[in-house]
Amino acid sequence: MIYKVEVDLQDVLSELKKHQINDQDKPRTFVFVPAADPDEACVVAIEKICNRVLAERDSPKIRSLLKEIKPKIRIITLRKISPHV
Repeated sequence: MIYKVEVDLQDVLSELKKHQINDQDKPRTFVFVPAADPDEACVVAIEKICNRVLAERDSPKIRSLLKEIKPKIRIITLRKISPHV
């Protein structure tokens, strides 16, 4: 299945900006992810956002930051888009 996941970054946005992460600059974002079930879609969506941050700035300091802020990233909505083909 493909899921459309709306993610709330409001609680982590200031930390990202403080470390000059500019790719994630809005309090809410949408991520499309393939997953077998909704729980997996949530995990994959958060990982995808973390990978975007690492693609912009990968360093031990940023990896440590992601470990701290990951629990603060929230899923707002989750919608099944289509079956995985």
